[in-house]
Amino acid sequence: MTDTPPLTLSVWIAGIVSRWKIVLAVATVTLIAMAIAVVVLPPVYEAHASFITPSTPGVTGANADDPDLQAALGLSNVGLQSPRYYEKLLESEELRRRLLSSKFPDPRTRSATDSAALVDIMSIRNSSSARRMEIASKRIEESITTSFDLNTNVISIDVRQRWSELAAATANHIVASADEMAQEQRGARARDQRIFVEKQLFEAHNDLTNAENEQRTFENQNRLWRTSPDLSAADTRLARNTRMAEERYLNFQQQVEKARVDEREDRGRITIVDSAVQPRKAKWPRYGLLLISGFLTAFLLGFLVAGLAAFVSGNRMPGDRQQAVVAEPGASWISRNGFPLFAWGLVFHSLIITALFGWFGISVEAVRTIAAWKEFLLAVFLVVVVLRAVTGRGPHSTLAWPDLWVGGLLATAVLFLIAENLWLRFNLPPA
Repeated sequence: MTDTPPLTLSVWIAGIVSRWKIVLAVATVTLIAMAIAVVVLPPVYEAHASFITPSTPGVTGANADDPDLQAALGLSNVGLQSPRYYEKLLESEELRRRLLSSKFPDPRTRSATDSAALVDIMSIRNSSSARRMEIASKRIEESITTSFDLNTNVISIDVRQRWSELAAATANHIVASADEMAQEQRGARARDQRIFVEKQLFEAHNDLTNAENEQRTFENQNRLWRTSPDLSAADTRLARNTRMAEERYLNFQQQVEKARVDEREDRGRITIVDSAVQPRKAKWPRYGLLLISGFLTAFLLGFLVAGLAAFVSGNRMPGDRQQAVVAEPGASWISRNGFPLFAWGLVFHSLIITALFGWFGISVEAVRTIAAWKEFLLAVFLVVVVLRAVTGRGPHSTLAWPDLWVGGLLATAVLFLIAENLWLRFNLPPA
């Protein structure tokens, strides 16, 4: 009976190399699947638009969201002009439903005069119109990205669609709809303010009339009030009440005039910085990046399948033969401690990040830096371990299922990084 060598890392890698046909077959199938996906999936075009929110004298930048400053300055509509308000407005369900109900030039036809509602262009297949609108709203939400800068009050919008002309038209329509909705809400608030102040003016007018009538009646009934100290004091009190009522009436009268002007005034319009133009180059697919990532992903999957086959084949040796092999005393620190520490740290990555955030209160930038260096060191350690195993200087310890599990997690992380950065970050179109 042939003496089967123990399944050390070098033997495992040699088994993968000897199964090069499996690697090539899996890589070929993966590349074919990716090629089919690129052909079948529609392209994604991204259009960009930006605008500046209305500015208010005395309130700029981050102060636009400070309610205490707004109250101190007597500015009731500042909240409806801040970048945060416009961001929430762009993310609102009402704006998306207006957008989906609006008509756009239909890119599915050759006629330039044909138009259809966006929800119809998206070709949502559902018998219920309410459900179609709900599905379309979720998809259009995923295809829109907004950002803002508090220092400059600039709002940026990126819209991804299957057709370039539709992407540009959608982005411009979103900006116009946001401006229209903001005007409607500011107009509604100004109208409510005018109605409230007019009620206060009516009450102030009644109070002034009552105060004047009371003073006039007192003076008519007491012709000699100047000769009496008590009557003189009473007349002074009535005159003061009349004067206060008159000041209150004049104040509300000015507020009513201001509210009427605010209601009719067409101010607070946004300023367009960049109107969306029809993109000529698709955001996805980018064939150069896809080709590189496709080859990396395909061959990595091939090595995973061949490695699993080599591991299963190597574990069929007798149990006492496997247990007879132990780690070399002279194995390097990287092989014995460094790489396992970082590899198992990958398994508990979420727990480590949570601890850094919650227990230690480290900033986001610092945590990201730590995570980046951790992944870099893990990759370096992996290369060192593999090279030592290939050259025969690595530890001669047998591989076990936990080793394969950790290696699979590492490979999954690498695959995710490749796919997320070069494939998944280009969101598919909503249609």
